Amino acid sequence: MQIWFLFSLIGFIAVIPLYFLSIEHSKLKQKYGDQKGKRIGEILGIVSGWGFFLFLFGIWFSPQDRFVTPFLENLSIQIPYINFTLNITNLVVFLSFFIAGFWFGVKGVLQTSLKVAETHRAEKITVTGVYSIMRHPQYFGGILAHIGFSILLSAIFSLLRYLSRRKNT
Repeated sequence: MQIWFLFSLIGFIAVIPLYFLSIEHSKLKQKYGDQKGKRIGEILGIVSGWGFFLFLFGIWFSPQDRFVTPFLENLSIQIPYINFTLNITNLVVFLSFFIAGFWFGVKGVLQTSLKVAETHRAEKITVTGVYSIMRHPQYFGGILAHIGFSILLSAIFSLLRYLSRRKNT
C-alpha cells in the first residue's frame, strides 16, 4: 500500500475523535469555562471539518489500485500530464451524486449559517426547509459527494480490494 494512501487513511481516522469532542459543547464549557470552552469547541469543529475534507482528497488521489466500470469501458478520456484515464460512465454517475450532495450541503448551510455548519452550535433547532426532510443535510450531502468522487476516481473499492487481498495471502 502506498504511504500517501496510508497517511491519508490514518489522518482521516485520527480526525474522528476531534469531531466528537467538538460537539460536546456543555462538557467543554464545564471543563474550561463558558468563553474558553466555546472557543475550543469552535476550533475543534473547524479542524475536524477541514481535516475530513483534506484527508478524503488524499485518499481519492493517492496512488492505488483502480476499479474499472464493467460496461462502456472504451468510453474514456485520457487526462494529459497526470497519466489518468477518466471513464465517461464514472463521470456521469459522479455528476449525479455530486450535484445532489452539493444541493443538500448548500441548502443546509444557507438555512442555518456557515458558522453553525463549522462549529455545530445552533441557537435553535431548525425544522423547516431541507431540515424538515432530514436532520443533517450537510452530512448527507458530504456523503453523497464522497461516494461520487470515489466513483469518479475509481477509488471506491481500493481499500476493500487491498484488505481482501491481504486476507487471502
